[in-house]
Order: sequence, then C-alpha cells, then structure tokens
Amino acid sequence: MNKPDYILALDGIPGCSWNDEQTAGMRAWWHADAQQKLVWLASTRYLGSGATHEDIEDAFGSFYGIDLERSRLSYRPGGPDFVTYSIHVCFKRECVRRGKDIRKRRDSLISNTKASGDEWSFEERAPATGPDPYQHVEQEMLLQEIACCLEETAMPQQQRQAFILKHYEQMSNEEIAWEMQAEVGAVRVWTHRAAMRVRKHLRKKGWLK
Repeated sequence: MNKPDYILALDGIPGCSWNDEQTAGMRAWWHADAQQKLVWLASTRYLGSGATHEDIEDAFGSFYGIDLERSRLSYRPGGPDFVTYSIHVCFKRECVRRGKDIRKRRDSLISNTKASGDEWSFEERAPATGPDPYQHVEQEMLLQEIACCLEETAMPQQQRQAFILKHYEQMSNEEIAWEMQAEVGAVRVWTHRAAMRVRKHLRKKGWLK
C-alpha cells in the first residue's frame, strides 16, 4: 500500500499527541475509496463465517465512527505502523469479537430451529404462500435432502464449505475467497462442482428430472 508522506510521518508520533491537522489528514486519507475498500474487505474477512451483509456494514461503520479514533488514541511508535495497527490489530480484534457474537447468535437460532423440528433452511428460499400446507412440507423435505447430500456424500471439504457459505450464508464469491483464503476462480469452481453434486443427488432421489 502506497502511503503519502504525511501519513508515514505519523508513525513516529504517539496518536494522542497528533494535532488537529494531522488527525484530520489521517481521517481524510482513510475515507478515500481505496482505503474504504480495504476496510470493507477487512470487515468481511475478520468477522468470519455467519456474518451477514448488515453485520459487515455495521463493522464498516464502526471503524469510521469509533474504532479509528480508539486506534489513534492508543497508538504508540515502536510497533507496527499506524495503518497496520489500526486495521490489522485494533479493528481485527473488534471484528473477531463481533464475529464470535454473530456465531453465538446463529448457533442459538439453529438450536431453536432444530428444537421446533425445522433443521435446515436457505435464507434465499421462497416463502410458503397460499393455503396449501403440502407445498410447504415438500419444500422442507427438499431442503433436508440437500442437507443430507452435504453431510453424507463424499463431497470434498472445500466444495462443501464453499457451497454452504454461498447458499446458506449468502456470501459472494469474493467474500468466500477471503474466508477460505483462496482465489476467486477456485471458489467459482468449488461452488459449481458442489452444485452439480447436489443436483445429481436430487435427480437420483427423484426430486429432479
């Protein structure tokens, strides 16, 4: 990352000693498009699996609203430079904490859902409409069959994880690549192959022609 001289100069000064001009310059630099993209990607990566688009937006907003100022006040020379410290130390720590809370929330929701007898669901599935209860039951059975395919067939772990992140967690290919530390092209291959395996399984079970 190329940083201008006025940002590099801050690395040798405790953050609590920066004057108003230095602080304003730092904040303006972080608000540039390139840095905003970095913050968004860091939010996605450090929150981990289970984070929704709304969770990522909240973390992104927190960086500019609270976390950046906290990083400034706690920064001391002698360790990582300020940019690294602010996003890869302080913000990472905050996102990891948020991510743990998100997964606790998700696990609690899954537990409550299982207790009610509905073990699997896609967020993107069409809601049951109309008075016909058989349509809803059939839809639930189909989702359970997909779950069985993911759990019981000899699907490579990378394909299974990519499929779950894409269809259950509603993550984009780019977000999955961050999560799995892989190339976007590889993610596309994994999700495609997993989807083909699921379709083959559903055909075998009579769900598809």
